[in-house]
Amino acid sequence: MEVVYTDLERLRDSTPLYSGIWRMFFQWFGQKGEGWIRNPFASTAPEMTTRSYLKLLNVKANHRKVVATDKTALITSGNPHDASAYHGNVAFEFGGPIIQEVINAEQAVISMSEPGIDLPDYHFEHVKNSGQYQIQYYTEGKTHEQIIEAINETKKGDEILLGMFYIADRSVINPLVKAAERGVDVKMVLDPNKNAFGNKKAGLPNIPVAEELLEDSKGKIEVRWYNTRMEQYHTKMMYIKDEEEATIIAGSANYTKRNLEAFNLEADIQIKGRPDSELMRKVDQYFRRIWNNEGGTYTVDYEKNKTKLTPLQRGVYTIQKFLRLTTY
Repeated sequence: MEVVYTDLERLRDSTPLYSGIWRMFFQWFGQKGEGWIRNPFASTAPEMTTRSYLKLLNVKANHRKVVATDKTALITSGNPHDASAYHGNVAFEFGGPIIQEVINAEQAVISMSEPGIDLPDYHFEHVKNSGQYQIQYYTEGKTHEQIIEAINETKKGDEILLGMFYIADRSVINPLVKAAERGVDVKMVLDPNKNAFGNKKAGLPNIPVAEELLEDSKGKIEVRWYNTRMEQYHTKMMYIKDEEEATIIAGSANYTKRNLEAFNLEADIQIKGRPDSELMRKVDQYFRRIWNNEGGTYTVDYEKNKTKLTPLQRGVYTIQKFLRLTTY
């Protein structure tokens, strides 16, 4: 099954308190000109203008990480730039008529911003669907719907293995807690959110969210932190397994409101197949290896980064979520 689901019509501003002001007063000046302000993403990147920074503060992005050629396509969680070279990421390569669906989704974005530019069609010979995997390509809010549906369909004895850079959206957190309560084995590998492009961070959102997950599930959800130093665990992947079927959902989308609820442009792929198939065994082995530290120290215990937020930190975290003044 090779289908694309897009949700471009729901795209909107993710920081309404600021974006309204920017759209009325600043966007008309553009971003061209000689930059003079340090680029926050890389020391070797070009300096930025004040107008570029004003646009950046909208925190609205084409967050997709997609490559498509006439032979194959790649959906990944990795940003293709030097500052992300050491991050932990995942990618899935696939071929066939679904490549046209990837192109269609990108064409929709181009037509929204630069009408008149047409991407080439992907030519393929139609073949009967007889493969061992079912593949679906999702973007924006449709990814959100599929993630929640996949979690809600789990039952006692199933497994959910999650590797995630950011998790903060209650619409995903609550179903995960309920899954654990009905006997699903839920394990998470999370980035501690303490580094970003060489700058120190306060552990938001994952450290307080992990604490909430353990409290709400009464310890039924297990969390380990990826053993980061200056890099990030930038993976965004969920693996669900029962006796008959395994499901992978992976790509660019963090489990946050900004990424899942049609604020950013996102691209994810869902793959279903037998748990004993080659791909599913490889993904299963990937999670087991980093969870159990087979061949290296990939993850550390939850207690390693357990940090009780001060009332001030908790207040800032709550206000940020309510006013959407965050990068997540």
